[in-house]
Amino acid sequence: MISGTIEHSSSRMVFEALKAEGKEAEVQGVRAHKCTWSHWLSRSTTFLNMAQRCWGPKRVTGSGALTLEKKLKLVGQHRKEYGLNRRLRALSMSKSTWHRHQRRPEVSEKDKELKKQVTKVVEGHPVYGYRRIKVELEESYGIVVNHKRLRRCLREWELALKRQVAQPRPSGVRRILKEAKGKLNLTRGRKPEPFQVLYTDFTETKYAGGMRKAYLMAMIDPGSGWVAGWAVGKSANRELALRCWEAAKENLAKVDQDPRGLIVHHDQDTVYTSHRWLRQLLIEDKVVVSYLSEGQRTTLKNP
Repeated sequence: MISGTIEHSSSRMVFEALKAEGKEAEVQGVRAHKCTWSHWLSRSTTFLNMAQRCWGPKRVTGSGALTLEKKLKLVGQHRKEYGLNRRLRALSMSKSTWHRHQRRPEVSEKDKELKKQVTKVVEGHPVYGYRRIKVELEESYGIVVNHKRLRRCLREWELALKRQVAQPRPSGVRRILKEAKGKLNLTRGRKPEPFQVLYTDFTETKYAGGMRKAYLMAMIDPGSGWVAGWAVGKSANRELALRCWEAAKENLAKVDQDPRGLIVHHDQDTVYTSHRWLRQLLIEDKVVVSYLSEGQRTTLKNP
C-alpha cells in the first residue's frame, strides 16, 4: 500500500503509470489545478510527494485502482530498475500473485469475455460474493458458469469480495467485569478464616498413557485446607462446575455451614462468567463471587 513512508524510488513507477493515464482526468480526481499539476511534473521529488499525499492508497487498492493487468505490466517494465520485492510492494501485489501469472498461460478469449460481464456485476453490486455474482450472470446476461471456475477467476482478477469478520459483542457480564477492573479480587490482602472463602479451578489430568484426559474441579477452603467438594468429567464445562458446587454445598451442610455469604474465588474462565453459573451462585444460593484479574494465576492448586 502506498504511503508517505515508502521510498520515492519504489513509488515512482506507480506515478509514471498515473501520468500516462490522461492528465486532465487525474488532475480533476485529486482536485488540483492544471497549473499545479504541471508544477509537480516539473519537479520529480515534489510530484512524488504531492501526488502521494493526494492519492494515498486509493489509486493502488481502492476505487479506480490500477487493474491487475496494469500492475503486472509495470512490474515487468521496471525489471532493470528495481528489485522484485520493491516493485511488488509499491503496487501492493503479493509475490504469489506475480509468480502465478508468470506460470499460467495467456487468458483465453472465453475468460476475457466472462471478465467483462463479471466486472459489470461487481461494479454494480460491490457487496456480492461469488454465489450472487453467479446468479446475476445467469439472470442478467444468460451466462452459466461453474462456481469453481468463477471463484478461480475472481481470485486471479483480484475481484474477490474482501470480508471482515465482525468481532463478537462482549456479554453483559464481560462488560461489567471490564467496568469493575481492579475491584474484582475480594481475597486480595486478607487471610481468610475457615469457611469464609472457597478457591476453585479446573485441572487437566491425563491417563491411559497420555492418550486420554479428564478434568478435575475442586473447591478448597484456604483457611483450613479442607476440600469442600470435587467433581471429575470429560470436559471443563458448566455441568462439571455445577456438579462440583452441589457436592460442596452437601458437604457444607454436613458440618452445619450455610453457604450464604461465602466467597467463591476463581479466574475469568467462560464457565465462571456464564449466566447459568452466576445465577446459581449469586441469585439462588446467595454467595459472593470473586475474580482473579485477567492474566493472573491462582496461587492455590487443586489437589
